[in-house]
Amino acid sequence: MFATERIRKGTRIVEYLGEIITDEEADRRDRGRHHVWFFDLDCGHVIDGDPRLPGPCVNHSCRPNCFSEICESRVFIIADRSIQPGEELTYDYRLEADAKVWRCRCGAPGCRGTINRRPRRTAKASRR
Repeated sequence: MFATERIRKGTRIVEYLGEIITDEEADRRDRGRHHVWFFDLDCGHVIDGDPRLPGPCVNHSCRPNCFSEICESRVFIIADRSIQPGEELTYDYRLEADAKVWRCRCGAPGCRGTINRRPRRTAKASRR
């Protein structure tokens, strides 16, 4: 998805729309489909995004120009900086670190190589 006009920082660009389902239903649907557009609401529910709508079409980047915001079980994609016409709209998907690892191909400088969040670092054992 690409900007067709200048978008100011802080602008709500699009709402991520789809059917709100339980985590269990998302697991069931995930087994039967090649592509899924799930957005985790962190409350035991997931939005099963409709790929015919713009929200689920916003791609991942390790150096995004947008971010997602959850507001009362609604998800909005918001400009994190001024975006110029022709720029691709992206946000960091930050999939769970313990989930299946999905390779990132965003090509951004410093790309972490995965659309998953980095695993949490554990405290290093003290040296003796």
